[in-house]
Amino acid sequence: MAYPGGSTMRHKILIITVSAVFVIGVIFGGICIGGYNSLVKQDETTSTNYAQVQSLLKKRHDKITQLLGVLEAEIHEEQAIIEAITSVRASYTADTPASDAAETASFNHLLAVVEDNSPTYLSESGFVAVMDEISEAENELGVGRKDFNDSVRTYNTSIRAFPTNMVAGMFRLPGAKGYWAVSESDAEMPTISYSMPASSAFGLPLFL
Repeated sequence: MAYPGGSTMRHKILIITVSAVFVIGVIFGGICIGGYNSLVKQDETTSTNYAQVQSLLKKRHDKITQLLGVLEAEIHEEQAIIEAITSVRASYTADTPASDAAETASFNHLLAVVEDNSPTYLSESGFVAVMDEISEAENELGVGRKDFNDSVRTYNTSIRAFPTNMVAGMFRLPGAKGYWAVSESDAEMPTISYSMPASSAFGLPLFL
């Protein structure tokens, strides 16, 4: 037996159900679209910052190579210095955190060897000029490392947080990215005085 108004009630329930599903779908779609676009932008930012770090690392490497050439041309009688130069050349194999740290460590050792064997050369104008350029490149590289790591932290947080973690899984976006992991001790260049007597130690800061 049909009750008066029964079909009307069912019709209203159907409309409400369809409307609710539609609203939920719109909200879910908006979350997916917004989350996807945000993650893509963050992914692109990390890629751009990574390329910038590689470019700056190459710039510093080129300046160090230039300095090595200056040393080889001027200080060719000191075997310890030549061996240290060879070590620096061998330390750089790619634009990676490992090569970044290895080149810095080898270069630090080279400066110490130069100070021990030819301390007066540290005040030569050619040496000072190239060291200033290396200092500038290292400062830029420090900023570049920080920018890259900040963008990685933002992306890694987003793909773990709700609801963007679901979006990342649905669209199979890249997983957590690695940081440019160079410790402060590895990245720190030594301090040096350009007007030192033979017995003086490193004095003025090269890299901040």
